[in-house]
Amino acid sequence: MANSLRQILNERGITKPISLELPVLSPVVEKELAGIYTQFLQTISASLLEDVVREYKQSLLVRDNLESVLRGIDKKTVQATLTFSKRWSSWAKAATRMHYKTLIRKLKYSTGVSLATSMGVAGDEATMEDLLTWNTELIRGISEEMRQKIAASVFAGLTARTPVTQIAKEISEATGMARARARRIASDQTVKLNSALDAQRLKDLGCEGYQWMHSRKLNPRLEHKARDGDFIKFGSTIDKTDPPGHAPFCGCKRKMVL
Repeated sequence: MANSLRQILNERGITKPISLELPVLSPVVEKELAGIYTQFLQTISASLLEDVVREYKQSLLVRDNLESVLRGIDKKTVQATLTFSKRWSSWAKAATRMHYKTLIRKLKYSTGVSLATSMGVAGDEATMEDLLTWNTELIRGISEEMRQKIAASVFAGLTARTPVTQIAKEISEATGMARARARRIASDQTVKLNSALDAQRLKDLGCEGYQWMHSRKLNPRLEHKARDGDFIKFGSTIDKTDPPGHAPFCGCKRKMVL
């Protein structure tokens, strides 16, 4: 934008302070990301269950076959990761558009100013790349943890001569735990994207900072609760090291004040 929102308002004779809560991505957006995470894990776990159980029946005598199958899963993980990255990028673009449109409506309603033609829709490219990289690392980590648990169960089963039905059950339990963790992480990563979009839009509007809005969650971080209502400048220590939504599962938000 050529001029800040405050400048535009002043030019129109609107000098009163403006306070505006920023958009919150809907539960549908969170659910869509959870689906992307779980689809990745389902792709890997289905292959694990089918291939490992098949080889386990034979590997009560031949251990090398199972090790080969587990190594082969790594190749499938590479392809699944590429699919995950593409789906995540599409999801992030759609969420960014939703955030943008909601903010434009809120600004129009509260100030009478339409910024639809002066503020770009796209998210900050570097920020989106960083978030994609981090989400990819997270899903790989969940997948690797699941793989290790399954490998431990399988090789312990070989030693104990555990029935294949029990091994299949343990594999299903491990994949179920991974999917549950993926859903929790998807919830947190939706907040992370929301927080990044909030910061970008405030900067686009020429804001020097924001008001901290505490999430009102039970068992809050005490330092976050203490900041409720404080004005935080962009570039300050808090903004750079612990802004709203940055800490794991933090639900605090930025609020626009002009």
